[in-house]
Amino acid sequence: VSPVPEEAAVKMKSEKRVEKAGKAYIDFPVGSSMLDINFGRNKYELAKINASIRQIEKIDHAQIIEIALTGYASLDGSYALNEKLSRERAQALADYISVFFDLNLSPGQLLIAHVAEDWDGFARLVEQENVFRKDEIIGIIHRNENSEWRKKRLTELDGGRVYRILKKDIFPLLRRTEYKVTYLIKE
Repeated sequence: VSPVPEEAAVKMKSEKRVEKAGKAYIDFPVGSSMLDINFGRNKYELAKINASIRQIEKIDHAQIIEIALTGYASLDGSYALNEKLSRERAQALADYISVFFDLNLSPGQLLIAHVAEDWDGFARLVEQENVFRKDEIIGIIHRNENSEWRKKRLTELDGGRVYRILKKDIFPLLRRTEYKVTYLIKE
């Protein structure tokens, strides 16, 4: 009787997929999509992205496999302009990341999306904050999906006072880039 051969234990390496998400409120001059590191609070906002990526790079056996960026514009201005700005500003941040970090990501691994006018985010912010004429604002948002109709109604509230408040206090919070860094950890 011949002995049954022992099977060699094969240790399979496993991978864990992890996502790290954040928001960056990059400032751009009005109507511009040129990213200036020294403009507004950009040093601070870019440092947040830098810290996220550097933190991942310090993890043993971690490899960044994808970065997804979604650029959002606020509601002021025409839809066409907001479409252009949200797209170009997201691309400007993607270009910055590509140059600043040596991640060797293919174009398919650096994903760029944009939202011209973030009405959902606007509605959430109005609901969360103590906003003057809140119920009327929410009513306008839910009454009609046409962007220009909504904007016109908002500018008419209280002789334009409500719109000026929104433009100063709420709209800047809509201008952002949400990012998600996906990486693998080989164990």
